[in-house]
Order: sequence, then C-alpha cells, then structure tokens
Amino acid sequence: MRLAEGTAFPSGATLNYDLPMQALTLGEAVRLPAAGALAQPFTVPAGTVLSGDVRDASGNLLHARGTLLKEAMVLPAGTQLGAGMALPKGTALAAMRWPKGVPLPVAFENDVARRNVLLGGTLELQRGALIPSTTRVVLESGVGYIELRPDSDGTRGRNWALAPMLAAGSESWSVRLVAGADLGAADTRIALAGAGSLRLADTHYRATVTQGGGTLVWSEFNNWGMPPGRPVTPEEEGLCPMIDPGNCVSKSGIAWSPDNGFGFTGGTPVPEEFLPVCVSTPENCIDYGSAVKALAAHGQGISVVRTGTGDLDLVASGDVDVRSLYGIYTAGTQSAGVAPRYNQARGTAPGATSVLGTGGADYESLVAGDARAYQRLVPEAGGNLLVRAGGDITSDMLTPLNNDVVQKSSVAVGNWLWRQGDGSAQLPTAWWINFGSYAVDPSGNLGVDAKPSLVGFTGFGTLGGGNVQVQAGGNAGMLERKGTARSQGLVVAVGSTGRVADDGSLVLTGGGDIDVRIGGGVNSSQLARGNANGTDKPNHDLQGALVNLRGATQLSAASVGGMILGGRDMKDPRAFDPFTSNRAESTGGLVLMPGDSAMRIDTLGDLVVGGAGDPGRVRLMNSSPFASYGGGGLSWFSLWTERTAIDLFSAGGSLTPSTQMSEGTATSIVTGTNVAPTDFRFVYPAILRAVAAGGSIYSGSSANAADVGTNESTSRYSLLLAPSRSGQLELLAGDSMYMGNYAINQSGADPAQMPGPLKPAFAGFNGNQRVADNLGAGGLEVNARTDPFRLFAFVPETYALGAAGAPSTPTTPARFYALNGDIVGLRSGEILQRRDGATWYEAAAPAWVIAGRDIVSAGTSSDGPPP
Repeated sequence: MRLAEGTAFPSGATLNYDLPMQALTLGEAVRLPAAGALAQPFTVPAGTVLSGDVRDASGNLLHARGTLLKEAMVLPAGTQLGAGMALPKGTALAAMRWPKGVPLPVAFENDVARRNVLLGGTLELQRGALIPSTTRVVLESGVGYIELRPDSDGTRGRNWALAPMLAAGSESWSVRLVAGADLGAADTRIALAGAGSLRLADTHYRATVTQGGGTLVWSEFNNWGMPPGRPVTPEEEGLCPMIDPGNCVSKSGIAWSPDNGFGFTGGTPVPEEFLPVCVSTPENCIDYGSAVKALAAHGQGISVVRTGTGDLDLVASGDVDVRSLYGIYTAGTQSAGVAPRYNQARGTAPGATSVLGTGGADYESLVAGDARAYQRLVPEAGGNLLVRAGGDITSDMLTPLNNDVVQKSSVAVGNWLWRQGDGSAQLPTAWWINFGSYAVDPSGNLGVDAKPSLVGFTGFGTLGGGNVQVQAGGNAGMLERKGTARSQGLVVAVGSTGRVADDGSLVLTGGGDIDVRIGGGVNSSQLARGNANGTDKPNHDLQGALVNLRGATQLSAASVGGMILGGRDMKDPRAFDPFTSNRAESTGGLVLMPGDSAMRIDTLGDLVVGGAGDPGRVRLMNSSPFASYGGGGLSWFSLWTERTAIDLFSAGGSLTPSTQMSEGTATSIVTGTNVAPTDFRFVYPAILRAVAAGGSIYSGSSANAADVGTNESTSRYSLLLAPSRSGQLELLAGDSMYMGNYAINQSGADPAQMPGPLKPAFAGFNGNQRVADNLGAGGLEVNARTDPFRLFAFVPETYALGAAGAPSTPTTPARFYALNGDIVGLRSGEILQRRDGATWYEAAAPAWVIAGRDIVSAGTSSDGPPP
C-alpha cells in the first residue's frame, strides 16, 4: 500500500522501515540517529564536545566528532549534522530520512508539542510494515480506503468473539502453541533458548462502506434551459426524467460555477493550481462531493484464542507479543439447569424500543429474539491457562480516542462481567460472563442512534474456572509508547459467576488462582508509562489490570511501575534536605480488581499500584427490563467479602499504594473507569497492608510530583477502606512515609448494610427519570444513569454500631510505621459536614503512628482540603 504526503506518525513510535520526514522542530534532547541538515541557523555554545561530524551544505567536513569548541559557533542553515549529534529542544531540521528501529522524535510547533511527525512525499509500504496506533493515515487522491483483508476464502470477516458456547456438558480440546519448541523433548512445552517468539496480530475494524454519489447537476444540453453544471434542487428533481434522462448527470469533485468571475465554462473541473481561488472566493466554485467509496470505522474488532474445558498453553523461547485486541482464555462449559429467569431478555437502549436502537438495526438479530447468538452464560469446569516467555510478554489495550462513543475501553470489567438483581423473584441476583456481544451504553445520550459497541473480554484469563500462570524471563506490559490511547498493558483475569437460588443461598461457579512471575519489571519503561496518554497525568485504563473474582492472586516481579524521586513537599515546614526526596512521580501501577480474592504483590524494587476497584460496582454495558419498562434497570452489589485483601511488599524499593487521585484535572475527576471514585471516595477493600522494607512510602500529592494543581483539586477524594469486621490498614516503611496530607481512612459503617449479592442495590430509569429504586434514605443518592454505583447506597458513610450495640468494625488499630525515617503529612480519619446538615464520622479504629525520627504535619490543618 502507498501512504500519501502528510501522513502523521505518533512521536515515540518505533517503525520497521525508514521514514522520509518533513522539516520539523525537535523536542527535548534528541540524538540524531542519522545525518540531518539545519533548517535555521543554530548556535553551539563554547565548551561543547561535538558528538557527531559537522559538514557544510556541500558535504565538506568542518569539525570532526569529538571536537571541543573553545568558543561559541554559529552554524548556518543547510549545515549537515552527523549521526550521534545531541541537539537541544527547539532545533529546526530540514526534511530527512529517519531510520527504522529508532523511536520517532517529538516535534514542536510554535513552542507547543505536536507529538507527531509528518511524512514527506509518498511512501510505499511492503508486507509486514507497521503502521502505529493513532497514525493519521493520508491516502492518495481518489483512494477512499485500501482493503488489506479481502474475503477470498469465505472465512475472512467472521466475528468469532460472538460465537456461542457449546451445549452444557460439552468437552473441549486442549490447545498448545509453542514457538521455538524443542521437538526432541518429552514435554512439548520445552522451548530452545532464543529460538522463536509468538506474535498474535489480527487488527480489524467494524466499518460501513458507502459509495459517494457526488451531486446531481444539469447537463450541458439539457431540455429545460438550466445553467449547465448547476446542482439540481429537490424541487427540480422530478424534471430530470420527463423528457430525457440525460438532462441530469452526477458530478463529483470541484468545478467552476456557471457564473464564475473568471470566464471558465460552468461545470468544468477546477485545475489543482486554481484550488486556492475556491478557498478565497468560494462563490466561483461548486464542490460536488466525492464519488469515491468511503469507509467509516466503528471500533476495533476482537480476536480470540480460546478453548472450553481443555487447557490453553502459549509458550515461546523468545517473546509473547500480542499486537491487537485479543481474548486469550478458557471459557469452560455452560452450567446445566440454569432457570430461565437468569436468562432474561436484555434491556433496550436509552430512548429506544430495541436493544441496540436504530443505529444497531443491522446487529439486532444477534442480541434479541429466540435465535439470538447472545446468551447469559454461566460457565463452569474451565481449563487452565499457561503463558510462558523466555523474553518479554506484551499485550494490547486501548481507550476511546476523541470522545468516541462506539469504541469502549478494552480493560473495562463492565464489558464482560454483567449483572442483574433487585432482590425480587422477578429479577433475582445474578452475575455472568459476556464473552463478546454488541451493546449500547445504558448511560449514553438519549436517542443517539450511534453504532453499537462490540464489547467482551480481552486479555489473558480463565473465565469459566481454572488457574492462570504467567511467566516471563524478561519484562512485561508497557515497554514501548503506543500513542495517546493505546498501550501494551497486560490484563490477567479469573472469572466467576453466581446467582441467588430460591432458598436464598448463593450458587457460585468458576474461579481459580492467578500466579504471575516476571523476571524483570512490569510496565518498566518510563517513556511508555509516564506518557501513555500524552500528558503528565496517568491513564489507568492503559496500565494493565489483575482481576480475580474468586481465588488467590500472587504477582512477583523485579518492579511494578516505577518512580522518579526528587522534589520537595511544600507542606513540610522543616528545612529542605537536598539529599532526601520527599516527593516522587509514581507511574505505571497495575489496577487491582479483586472479588473474593486476596491479592499479593511482591517486588525487589519499586512497587506502584494504580488503584483498586469493585468488579460488582463498575459501569455496565447492559441494562435489565423491569416492571413495565423494557430497559433502564441498573443493578449493583459488592463482590468483596471478609477475605478480600490487598497485600503489597517491596523488598528494596519504594512503594505507592494508589495513584488514582493523579488522574483528575483541576476542575473534574475521572468517571466511568474501573477505578473511578464511587462514593466521593476512591474505595479500596477493607484489608490493605503495604510494606516498603527497604525504602519509603509515597502517597497523594507526594506521589505525583508532576502536577501540583491536580493534587490540590482532587485531594478531597480520599482513599477509603470499605467497612468490614476483619478490616486492616497497615503501612510500614523501612525509611520514611511521605503522605502528602492525603487521607487514607477506614470506614466505620455497618458492613451488613452494604449492597451485596443477597441485598442488591437497584435503580430503574425511564429516560433520564428515576422511576424505581430500593435505595436507603440516608445513603448517597443515585439520581442519574451516569451516577456511579454507590457502596453506601443504603446507609450513611459514618461510624455506626452493629447489632446489640457492638462495634460493627474491628478495634484493631490502623498502623503507620516508619522504622528509620520520618512520617510527613499523614491524615487518617475525617469529620465530614454534609450539605444536608448531617455530620459523618469517617473512621473505624484508633491509629498507631510510630516513626524513627520526626512526625510532621500530621492531621488536618486549618488550611487543609475541605470535606
């Protein structure tokens, strides 16, 4: 295929072919990988040691590499700089050829980062050439799109992610894919060192192809005396076929208007050199539109590598590299004897009378009716999954770009874990697996007939039962920058389903253990994790996730995420010690989504957690019919139990337990993601234990040195541990704790009053009006379809005694220990003055605070963040 001039490639992407670039102004500290010429004069300061040859415009050597300049030197435009030359920000270069294998530089325009480079001329791409995500592709004139996957054998274009499961009780083959296999070994999983890598790449999009018809115009010798080339009005269309069908013809492109001021014949094409005239004086021209086939994409498709009750093994002596959206999992088999009330029809789209609305009419038969492909699947007896690489393991995930209402974040748990329930026999509590289906967002705009979204599971997992093992000798996750809305982050998941039986008991299926062992780091690249969304704030939907609804979870690695230490905490009143970092920039942490699971992460070095969320309260891509309403019923319940816990241990590095507050802006907080705040708090499971045995703990603004303004705005969204009788909050640092005056609290509310499978929360909406609910009068309100699903939906988030006046939460104290260092900016427990006049006490137990040196700025000061 051929790309046209002006194609924009994202900065930071690495191509597997040389790229002819247009002239550009460089960003930060670029070292030229190939010779380039200056587009403007450039001054080299005295004392510089040249890291590349300097030649004049004719190629004559002026200064050899390694030369020490004793005085400043002005290099004129056209001077050629050799490969290896280090250039500062703002250096203007002429068009050059950027070699393959080197990340593309950041370009600046008017002192603003453009974050892309432009193709100079046309470029012929060969088979296997990589076009990075978020590239703005420009095709040659007259080419609407290029079909890279022609349907030649009858199988192309099939969407296997939608294929239904086999009948209940069906058995499945085990599948084993081995790259670099030792064919002489008794165990077919043995691979020869460095012999081969396993790559999965199947990029495809759902799209609508339309044939541009141009514009109907009067022909040159029409029988009605109309000016040739003038567009036919709707009132005149009936005249076209009356005498001669040739009276009207279809025109495309840009032509001269009949009364143009230059004397050209009306309706004749405007030559390319005259097109600027049409821009400056549009009355002289007519744009008839395009007659070329046009393509409108509606989100990326999902590919699958899966089996049912058998095992699935992916083994490579080199890398395991997934380069498009893939669901790689064992699905199990459908449970037998599931009552019809657990397989009800899906709810209609907002403001529509069908599941997918008018915009999804072409897909409606797949999701509605007796012959629909979609079923509520309650799988069991799934096989195990093994992913093993001698090198690195990378995957693919994306988030919506430019407010795309069709493409959904691929990491969202609400894509594949669906639920229902209002506590009645008509809508009993249940949660199940959506492996892949079309859906319309229940919280979307009313009456917007957008194309439906294709949602389902992507990542590595066992969704119908079975254990997951992921092993890498190298690194895993984000190793290269993939643009503003894509990353190599890993999703590792174990699914589970459940339902409430007639006798009130819980029936659970699925579940398994996760064991992840990475020899190197997870999200080890600072470039990839720090700039995954093109700004200083993180995008947690691109950082990867661990999801386990029922089973143990263990991850061991050299590091998870990373930190850049440096800076001063301005709330520390002590004299600044230049040899001590009391601020850090913590990035690249995994998102933890436990159900009935204890998640443990052990690292040798730094350990960063992006955030945590409740799989039963995430935003959902499905609604339920209720009462006389065909849709709009939204259910939620916590899947956390008394055993749900997060245990973090860094042996030799520093630790950050959450970076969620860093994703907010100065005026708003992120919504709709796995780790978005739900109760005006970032809610964690009741048990959080974090140990930095050889380093420090950084939290709040002290863990986000990049953006102080964001921290001040979002610090009121405290980190809150859910109420539980077995709750624990323990933070231990071998050195110091820098908490940034960001509150970490334990809830003292009654855990028996939280929404759970036996007591689901429900709100039913007709359009934007809530018409039914079972919410409590004192809890947090859910008044809109876009509101988050509250944990405190029935009772206030305040300390309360349980049955018989006994404490509803444990009296075990919260522990904050800094063995050899300081504790700076610690806050735990808050008194909240509500707008309705109520006072909420956000605390559960006393706190023990012990430091080897100073305890500074503890508690809430008079100028602290408002409640």
